[in-house]
Amino acid sequence: MQFNGKTTGNDIQMEVRRPADPTNGFRLDDFIDRYTLWSQQAIGPGQRTEGVLRHIEKEVQEVRENPDDLEEWIDLINLAIDGATRRGFSSKDIIKGLLDKFMKLQDRKFNQVSEDQPCEHIRGE
Repeated sequence: MQFNGKTTGNDIQMEVRRPADPTNGFRLDDFIDRYTLWSQQAIGPGQRTEGVLRHIEKEVQEVRENPDDLEEWIDLINLAIDGATRRGFSSKDIIKGLLDKFMKLQDRKFNQVSEDQPCEHIRGE
Protein backbone atom coordinates (compact mmCIF):
# COMPACT_ATOMS: atom_id res chain seq x y z
CA MET A 1 0.00 0.00 0.00
CA GLN A 2 1.28 3.42 -0.83
CA PHE A 3 0.17 6.34 1.27
CA ASN A 4 0.32 9.91 0.16
CA GLY A 5 -0.67 12.00 3.15
CA LYS A 6 -1.09 15.73 3.44
CA THR A 7 -1.54 17.44 6.75
CA THR A 8 -3.16 20.86 6.95
CA GLY A 9 -3.96 21.98 10.47
CA ASN A 10 -6.24 19.32 11.91
CA ASP A 11 -7.20 17.92 8.50
CA ILE A 12 -5.40 14.83 7.34
CA GLN A 13 -6.00 13.76 3.79
CA MET A 14 -4.67 10.43 2.61
CA GLU A 15 -4.81 8.83 -0.74
CA VAL A 16 -4.35 5.09 -0.58
CA ARG A 17 -3.34 3.17 -3.68
CA ARG A 18 -3.17 -0.60 -3.77
CA PRO A 19 -0.39 -1.89 -6.01
CA ALA A 20 -0.45 -5.40 -7.44
CA ASP A 21 1.75 -6.58 -4.55
CA PRO A 22 0.89 -4.47 -1.49
CA THR A 23 3.82 -5.90 0.47
CA ASN A 24 6.38 -4.66 -2.06
CA GLY A 25 8.20 -1.82 -0.33
CA PHE A 26 5.91 -2.02 2.70
CA ARG A 27 7.37 -0.52 5.87
CA LEU A 28 5.68 -1.25 9.17
CA ASP A 29 6.86 2.01 10.71
CA ASP A 30 5.31 4.02 7.87
CA PHE A 31 2.06 2.09 8.21
CA ILE A 32 1.90 2.68 11.97
CA ASP A 33 2.65 6.38 11.59
CA ARG A 34 0.00 6.83 8.94
CA TYR A 35 -2.54 4.68 10.77
CA THR A 36 -1.98 6.88 13.84
CA LEU A 37 -2.59 10.06 11.85
CA TRP A 38 -5.75 8.57 10.36
CA SER A 39 -7.03 7.40 13.76
CA GLN A 40 -6.47 10.77 15.38
CA GLN A 41 -8.43 12.42 12.57
CA ALA A 42 -11.22 9.85 12.17
CA ILE A 43 -11.78 8.88 15.81
CA GLY A 44 -10.39 11.89 17.60
CA PRO A 45 -7.58 12.71 19.99
CA GLY A 46 -6.92 11.38 23.46
CA GLN A 47 -5.71 8.17 25.00
CA ARG A 48 -9.11 6.45 24.84
CA THR A 49 -7.67 3.42 26.67
CA GLU A 50 -10.98 2.10 28.00
CA GLY A 51 -12.69 2.71 24.67
CA VAL A 52 -9.97 0.84 22.76
CA LEU A 53 -10.10 -2.06 25.23
CA ARG A 54 -13.88 -2.32 24.95
CA HIS A 55 -13.57 -2.31 21.18
CA ILE A 56 -10.96 -5.09 21.40
CA GLU A 57 -13.39 -7.14 23.53
CA LYS A 58 -16.08 -6.76 20.85
CA GLU A 59 -13.62 -7.75 18.12
CA VAL A 60 -12.50 -10.82 20.10
CA GLN A 61 -16.12 -11.98 20.06
CA GLU A 62 -16.25 -11.43 16.30
CA VAL A 63 -13.12 -13.56 15.88
CA ARG A 64 -14.75 -16.30 17.96
CA GLU A 65 -17.77 -16.18 15.65
CA ASN A 66 -15.68 -16.03 12.45
CA PRO A 67 -12.18 -17.39 13.17
CA ASP A 68 -11.40 -17.85 9.46
CA ASP A 69 -12.08 -14.21 8.64
CA LEU A 70 -8.69 -12.52 8.39
CA GLU A 71 -10.26 -9.08 8.57
CA GLU A 72 -11.45 -9.78 12.13
CA TRP A 73 -7.89 -10.69 13.19
CA ILE A 74 -6.62 -7.53 11.48
CA ASP A 75 -9.11 -5.48 13.51
CA LEU A 76 -7.37 -6.74 16.67
CA ILE A 77 -3.94 -5.82 15.33
CA ASN A 78 -5.07 -2.34 14.30
CA LEU A 79 -6.72 -1.73 17.67
CA ALA A 80 -3.57 -2.84 19.49
CA ILE A 81 -1.54 -0.39 17.40
CA ASP A 82 -4.08 2.34 18.06
CA GLY A 83 -4.04 1.70 21.81
CA ALA A 84 -0.24 1.68 21.99
CA THR A 85 0.22 4.86 19.96
CA ARG A 86 -2.48 6.65 21.96
CA ARG A 87 -0.46 5.81 25.11
CA GLY A 88 2.54 7.57 23.57
CA PHE A 89 4.47 4.68 22.02
CA SER A 90 6.04 5.49 18.65
CA SER A 91 6.15 3.24 15.62
CA LYS A 92 9.80 2.52 16.46
CA ASP A 93 8.84 1.61 20.06
CA ILE A 94 6.17 -0.79 18.79
CA ILE A 95 8.47 -2.48 16.28
CA LYS A 96 11.26 -2.81 18.85
CA GLY A 97 8.72 -4.19 21.33
CA LEU A 98 7.50 -6.76 18.79
CA LEU A 99 11.03 -7.93 18.09
CA ASP A 100 12.10 -7.95 21.76
CA LYS A 101 9.01 -9.92 22.79
CA PHE A 102 9.54 -12.45 20.01
CA MET A 103 13.12 -12.98 21.19
CA LYS A 104 11.80 -13.65 24.71
CA LEU A 105 9.17 -16.05 23.39
CA GLN A 106 11.77 -18.02 21.46
CA ASP A 107 13.73 -18.61 24.65
CA ARG A 108 10.74 -19.83 26.66
CA LYS A 109 9.32 -23.29 27.13
CA PHE A 110 5.58 -23.87 26.93
CA ASN A 111 3.21 -26.37 28.51
CA GLN A 112 1.16 -28.56 26.24
CA VAL A 113 -2.54 -27.79 26.71
CA SER A 114 -5.77 -28.58 24.91
CA GLU A 115 -6.58 -26.47 21.89
CA ASP A 116 -9.21 -24.40 23.69
CA GLN A 117 -6.97 -23.37 26.60
CA PRO A 118 -4.36 -20.60 26.75
CA CYS A 119 -0.83 -21.85 26.20
CA GLU A 120 1.37 -19.96 28.63
CA HIS A 121 5.08 -20.31 29.13
CA ILE A 122 6.48 -22.26 32.04
CA ARG A 123 7.20 -19.76 34.81
CA GLY A 124 10.49 -19.71 36.66
CA GLU A 125 12.63 -21.08 33.85
